[in-house]
Amino acid sequence: MNHDLLMEKSSTNMPRRELSVLFILDLAATVLMTMRHKKLSNQEDDLYPLKVEADFELLEPLDTKTKDPLIILDQLAMSIDCNIVDGGNPKPRDGTFAESYEDDEDRCRQITNHFYTYVVGVPKELNRGFYRKVGNLFSAIIKMTERNNLVFIQQVLNKQQARPFSDNMTSQEKECILQRQEFPNHRTSIVTCIGYYENVQEENIIKRIRDSITRKQCQLNKNAYKV
Repeated sequence: MNHDLLMEKSSTNMPRRELSVLFILDLAATVLMTMRHKKLSNQEDDLYPLKVEADFELLEPLDTKTKDPLIILDQLAMSIDCNIVDGGNPKPRDGTFAESYEDDEDRCRQITNHFYTYVVGVPKELNRGFYRKVGNLFSAIIKMTERNNLVFIQQVLNKQQARPFSDNMTSQEKECILQRQEFPNHRTSIVTCIGYYENVQEENIIKRIRDSITRKQCQLNKNAYKV
């Protein structure tokens, strides 16, 4: 997943607190996608049986139409605790990210967009509720991985980037790039892997696949933006 963010002119990096939110939301999307694939497979032993934390029978159906980010964060945490995918009705993706999608991964993306628009750069005390809900979501993820003996690894490429200069650029355009006033001037790429292995051989296979994906992602970034 790639993220573009316009930083303040005086900024040289992204605060750790804000990067942590991105990591948690990307990890949540990966966990929820794994759960949905498990549901769609209809195979009991496929994708390793996922254990449930809470009693689904005691819960009301999720209102996936809501746009309230705090409610969505609660629902995402509940989905991970109870293995409730897409409000209880998992459906396959077709590879697009249209607004009509209401699956859990896109709801994570919706929260990410809200985070960029309304939370980044705002004093933490004005968004304590948001950060608390993100913390609850992370707690649900940790409990899910522990009870299923899963392993997750995240790799991140975080660079300040801009378009390369060209002969047909005006002096004003070049100055905007130099002053980091052009979007994007900060690009974060996250690769999240989640899995289960029983021996060193399986671990090494997963590591090779992960490293290959990361190398390809880095090359795509370099081709798209001057680093």
